[in-house]
Amino acid sequence: MAGMVMAVEEKGYAATTVADIAKAARISRRTLYEHFADKEACFLAAYSMMSDTLITQVVTAARSVPAGLERVHAATAAYFQALGDQPEVARAFLTEINAVGPAGLELRVKVNQRFASMMADLVAESVGQPGDQLPDGRYARPFDDNMASALVGGINELVLQAIVTGPPDTLTVRLGRLTAPVIELAERLLLSETPA
Repeated sequence: MAGMVMAVEEKGYAATTVADIAKAARISRRTLYEHFADKEACFLAAYSMMSDTLITQVVTAARSVPAGLERVHAATAAYFQALGDQPEVARAFLTEINAVGPAGLELRVKVNQRFASMMADLVAESVGQPGDQLPDGRYARPFDDNMASALVGGINELVLQAIVTGPPDTLTVRLGRLTAPVIELAERLLLSETPA
């Protein structure tokens, strides 16, 4: 998996060969083929693993704080921090998944749906059901799967812009600048001054 990240980061998915992956991973091509049918299978497995790890980190961070809006804040900060901690992984996978073809698109959609479901669950845990009043006097708005998908899609676009607009060693800074606006957007979607 690490060999895939290194090879794709250096050459891009389309130009990366199985030999490049094996060389970066310091294994033989034969060993690589014992684990994966081809380059695409290796990339999709690595993308799935990265996504699983990221979702786990976000949920763990969110649930480490008491229920309330702070969970949404913690989830957002954890997502950006995790991507910033491994800029080469973020760049290799978030910008290259579209080059994989139909299987990459299908996996990307599934992963985004998982992130949206996670977000909807965290919102329900954090702010309650539509019409519930929070301690600060605001009320929870309806937040369905479509709204969660729209929020995740918007966040993904901001992340992609951050990835492609500067060098990997400053990605953490660029992502850090997104935390406050994304939290503000989430609060506007989730909360109202009056009951729903």
